Amino acid sequence: MSRRPLLLLLLCAAGCTVLRSEIGSPIAWDESLFEEGETHYRAVLEKLGAPLRVGRYADGVAFLYEYFYVKEGQIGLSYNGEELGVDYQWLEWIKFSFGRGSADRQALVMIFDGDGTLQSESFVAWDQDLGSGFSLQFIVEAGSVVDTSAVRTWVDPNEWG
Repeated sequence: MSRRPLLLLLLCAAGCTVLRSEIGSPIAWDESLFEEGETHYRAVLEKLGAPLRVGRYADGVAFLYEYFYVKEGQIGLSYNGEELGVDYQWLEWIKFSFGRGSADRQALVMIFDGDGTLQSESFVAWDQDLGSGFSLQFIVEAGSVVDTSAVRTWVDPNEWG
């Protein structure tokens, strides 16, 4: 029996990392919370707090509430020379990582007329696959290997919508 597959298996000691971050606050949404044509934006601010983004819309204003819960799971492989009895100590400083990310997202858009009265509201919640990534890390480093910039990038309030 060849010792190479066993050597490769023993060469790698597995480790896991889970990275989590939140952007915004969870939206406490209930369809009966506000009534279109009657609710003033002050009541919305009182119940939900400040929106993540505010923008002009026709002769009124639009509020955007967003929430992201970003999760990234990683598995890392690194060399453990003591288990093998082979002395490649420099390999102990290198770690190969593979990660996969996802985001739980919520968005609420509210449109108010020039008098501040709610005209329209739309709430959506969904899961987003952020993809996967691979990295080669030196020494000890815990960092994201998945590109999460799509949910972490700040957008100018004048550019959204």
